[in-house]
Amino acid sequence: MAALTGAPADIAAVRRYTSRGGISLNVEQQILPDLGFFACAGLATDNVEPYEFTDVDRTIAAGFSLAGTRRGRPNDTVGVAGAINGI
Repeated sequence: MAALTGAPADIAAVRRYTSRGGISLNVEQQILPDLGFFACAGLATDNVEPYEFTDVDRTIAAGFSLAGTRRGRPNDTVGVAGAINGI
């Protein structure tokens, strides 16, 4: 149709919403009274075009959290984490 009218192609005419299955795992572990470790991983179906979210099929993230108890700030927590995503 775009070739006939000169207008941009209407890609919505050939797309439809499809559910995208997947699985996730989340782990949290206290190592010391004020130190914790956390990790999460996920895997999603890779043959479906994402509709609402970023196109990530595989993900893994991990990090540590440190409570502020020893610094006199018991209501504070600081953390550091890293993540790796794959398309």
